[in-house]
Amino acid sequence: MNLKISSSILSFLVFVSFFVINPESSRAEESELLHLIILADISGSLDTEDTNELQALITRIPRFLDNEKLKQSKLSVIAFASEAEQICQTSTIAELELNTEGYESCLEKIQASKRNNPNISKRAENVGIDTNQVKAFQKGLEIASLDSENYIPVFLLLTDGALDPTGSGERSQDSFNEFDRGFLEVRPEMQEGNVQLFVFGFGDAILEDLTKWSEFSAQRRSCQEEAPERIYKSNGDIFPLLISINTAMNQVTCGEAKALITLEPGEPRDYYVSDLVEKLNIKIDLKGTSGVDAEVYDPSGNILGSALEDTSSGECVNTYIVCYEIDNPEPGIWKLSSELFSSEAQTASIIVADISQYGTFSTNTNCEINTLRNGFEVCTFELVPTRTDAKDLPSAIDNITFDFLLNSFDVQERGSFYEDSLSIQLFRGLTIGKGSVSIQINPIYSEFQLKDGYKWLQFVQTDVAEFVLEPLVTDTTVVNEVEEPVETEESFPWLLLVIGLLIMAIISYLASRKQDLPSGTVSYGLKNSSDKTDVVFYGGSTKAYFEIAKTDSGLVVEEGDKNSVELITLESTDRRGVKFWEAKTARNFELTFEDENVKSFDEIEIEIYDEFIFVFTPDETDDLYGSYGEEDDDDFDEFSFD
Repeated sequence: MNLKISSSILSFLVFVSFFVINPESSRAEESELLHLIILADISGSLDTEDTNELQALITRIPRFLDNEKLKQSKLSVIAFASEAEQICQTSTIAELELNTEGYESCLEKIQASKRNNPNISKRAENVGIDTNQVKAFQKGLEIASLDSENYIPVFLLLTDGALDPTGSGERSQDSFNEFDRGFLEVRPEMQEGNVQLFVFGFGDAILEDLTKWSEFSAQRRSCQEEAPERIYKSNGDIFPLLISINTAMNQVTCGEAKALITLEPGEPRDYYVSDLVEKLNIKIDLKGTSGVDAEVYDPSGNILGSALEDTSSGECVNTYIVCYEIDNPEPGIWKLSSELFSSEAQTASIIVADISQYGTFSTNTNCEINTLRNGFEVCTFELVPTRTDAKDLPSAIDNITFDFLLNSFDVQERGSFYEDSLSIQLFRGLTIGKGSVSIQINPIYSEFQLKDGYKWLQFVQTDVAEFVLEPLVTDTTVVNEVEEPVETEESFPWLLLVIGLLIMAIISYLASRKQDLPSGTVSYGLKNSSDKTDVVFYGGSTKAYFEIAKTDSGLVVEEGDKNSVELITLESTDRRGVKFWEAKTARNFELTFEDENVKSFDEIEIEIYDEFIFVFTPDETDDLYGSYGEEDDDDFDEFSFD
């Protein structure tokens, strides 16, 4: 039996300790989420067209948060005038996506109080007709008080006028008194509750009347480098506020919100569609503009036809809203544009394209079973896209972290995937006994970092991975009927005894050959450069660890330990040999040894990335390993590199 086979047998017999964690910690950590509370002004100054536009605007707001990281955020809608009332029950963005009709139905309570309004009977009850933003803030605080700590309240105030709580005028004593009450009582509560306030004025709203509410907001979030813009004003038309709200959402979510695309006739906008996208929805709102049509081109230059249009539900039934739905769209650059087809075309209104993408990925689990030790040799977890042959997953991932839990064994490891390392190995050398074992995978959403342009990508939980561990030798108990004792010659397990003695002999032989590593020098640097950095190694053990880090300026090597992430292990294999191998998957880059050359028996050279060199040279004065000569050729044949 040669040395390489013997080492393999020995590796099966060595026990590897494992860190055990309380199962309570296996639950996925909660992300910091938003509770978006919309405060919609329906005071007596609004007419029917204003409230219709307000409904259409608020209908679109949940889409800004419809991505993997934010879809569990919540949204509530409050209508206010003299008083405030919650008109849409609190729901997550994911729930609203599944119940768009219910959401649009509750928004119908946003109605003008004018008698000529055909839908005045649907208007929110008991709110009056005057304007009291302070009451709206109080109602928002009441709703936010029911949240857990990981929700940040975000108030979106949409109003067309100044504070006038009793109809006595915005400069009346009642108005001054109510503002003072809000400033002294409500403002501190909003700031203490970390309420992020954004104010959007429309109609005849005066900038001075809007700006004074900004003092009610808490300071910016910790993830924001600068204080966000909090006051937005739109003259007359409400619809342009949609762009302002989108801007505010990107600020408060620190870039996580989905962006809108604005279109100008004759000026197409490019939009990249990944091969990870399973469903593509494009909605272009012409905002009632006559003489203008929407055009969408796929990467092959084909214009989308009516066969791909969706005109059956929601806003898509509107003549001036063009909707497309494409399954497994062609990857590449799509073009969106609006074209004039009439000389009388009206182009004053804003044209907005709203693009929703849906794509998923999951984890694939594979474990190597070691029947001799009744456990896992190693488990490999790999991120895989749902769409067949998709190649963009590395481009989408920045950092994805999971907890991996062995059910019923209280054993857990946490692992992270990165753009250049979509596969990790865990549960090395784990002995857990025979029987059925399942591995539960819990995403840590607080550490999900998807790159810009891929925030829509979602993780889907696959079935729990299950493995059956059966020992190599089992004990079998046979129950027989009671019989008269008969003297028989007992059989002795000679085969097991021989195998055991053989293994012990091999271990003893290897232990006798293994010597401490010699002292020497580790040199590393660029492959084609004579300028190398030296690290003195003093030897004196059978195994040494070197931690490698790749930096902008090159490679850094220093002595580490077996828990290092990027690791090269130097190990004595017999009285005259050393070997190198990759012990763990690198965290930020996959460390691979592309080539290894024995320049002489006393020097090992390893190329890393075909760019760097790692060399170990034993001291010539250290003769523990002896010197290599022709007479040792047979011994050298037994030496191998893994």
